[in-house]
Amino acid sequence: MKNDLKYLKKQIFYKCSHSGIKETDLLYQKVFLDNLNDFYHNELLLILDLFNEYSDLDIFLILNQKKIPNKKFTKLIDKILQKFNGGGGGIRTHE
Repeated sequence: MKNDLKYLKKQIFYKCSHSGIKETDLLYQKVFLDNLNDFYHNELLLILDLFNEYSDLDIFLILNQKKIPNKKFTKLIDKILQKFNGGGGGIRTHE
């Protein structure tokens, strides 16, 4: 059950919608929630690990390339950055 795709998505949705910080709520919506169906099962597991290992501020800094994540998250972060801006710079939360 814990590795069930639907269950994983519900866990990620909960973590993303209960950060308590407006900026991270917006970032998580744009990065994770709007794209949940674009992630493979193993990537969803990594996203949960990311939330368990890092604080919201650390994740914000990682996604804006101000902090280097653990090696196991490198491919996931690269995929996210590539999707949003061709890999250059962090994710923009404002247009």
